[in-house]
Amino acid sequence: MASGLISDTLLLKSPTTTDEDRRIFAELQKIAGVDLEEYGLQMLKAGTNLSARTDQDLIDGDAKSFDMNGTHVRIDQVNTVDLSEVYDRQAGIEDAMKAEADKEGYDLFLVIATDILNSDSVGFAVGDHSKVEAAFGKQFDDQGRIALPGVVSRKKQVVPPLTAAYNG
Repeated sequence: MASGLISDTLLLKSPTTTDEDRRIFAELQKIAGVDLEEYGLQMLKAGTNLSARTDQDLIDGDAKSFDMNGTHVRIDQVNTVDLSEVYDRQAGIEDAMKAEADKEGYDLFLVIATDILNSDSVGFAVGDHSKVEAAFGKQFDDQGRIALPGVVSRKKQVVPPLTAAYNG
């Protein structure tokens, strides 16, 4: 139960974390007699090993599709403890994104790479970047990345502003 709570809330750092989650976490820590902060950190690190995953695995692993005002958008989230691992593979990931977008007809394919230790993300996209830039009030840099400090939740921090940009 503790592992599920840790995974779902990114060790209580996600904006989706509730007071009930915090209460249950404290109770589980007492019951287990284990430092769940330490356990949780090790668990999250183990779950972010990207080296054994293909680029296709990375873009499929936690991806969801959305219709945003008639635009077919795919958003994937890759959790890591070291963004440089994702940066090193960005070209291959983008190639896989392009192939998937062409095959499935996505107008925009956005990957959010989330540094779970620092609670920050970086995005890169295939397709029209303008709505992503409008949603976050930032520009993609010359490496095709957009910094998203404090963003860890696709549900609460990515989809709502992106939907608003498409509807605006």
